[in-house]
Amino acid sequence: MINFQTSPFLIMAVVLTEGTMALAPPVQTYFIPFPEYQLFNETFKAINHGRVDWPIESTVSIAIAADDTIIYIDHWEDGYELDVTNPTQSSTQIWGDRNLTNGGRPGATTDAEDILQGGTSCVLKNSVPENYEINKATTFKVDGSDRIQASLPIAMTRSAYPSSPGSLMAGAVEIFNTASWGKYFVAPIGIDTGSNTLGHESVVTY
Repeated sequence: MINFQTSPFLIMAVVLTEGTMALAPPVQTYFIPFPEYQLFNETFKAINHGRVDWPIESTVSIAIAADDTIIYIDHWEDGYELDVTNPTQSSTQIWGDRNLTNGGRPGATTDAEDILQGGTSCVLKNSVPENYEINKATTFKVDGSDRIQASLPIAMTRSAYPSSPGSLMAGAVEIFNTASWGKYFVAPIGIDTGSNTLGHESVVTY
């Protein structure tokens, strides 16, 4: 039997225990740019016409700046989480929380290995086939439109190229977190910009 005088301490202990289990909320949000079907049709195919082939070879790199960073991988295929720290979809992965049941950093085989240290990086490579956005696989890929969030600052890049002609047609961009997104843009060239050297043949604004 618990008497009235000791029960507040027990209640406090339970609250503190639950508090230590809470995941750090994200301070940065990224969306991987350029869905693969858009890259293929509006960029690679437009530049090289019919001489390009699926799949798209995609690479997303995440550079970790500080120890104990937590990364949230939220796939577009089944919709974004309302609260990524308390996910309701099994596809959502959480890296760096020492818990492999909800996903883990690449290479982690035990809970103890599921940590992210400053100065390290995660390189995620995927082959995205034609019509993937329509015929979604059971296991989702890390691809264009996925949302990446982090509990501490990170840096991200994204590169891609078609399987043919290969990396001769590769492109890469830095990914900015949503807090750094611009609201006003000026295109450096227009439809009436001429070139005596055929400096550009195809211009796409995303």
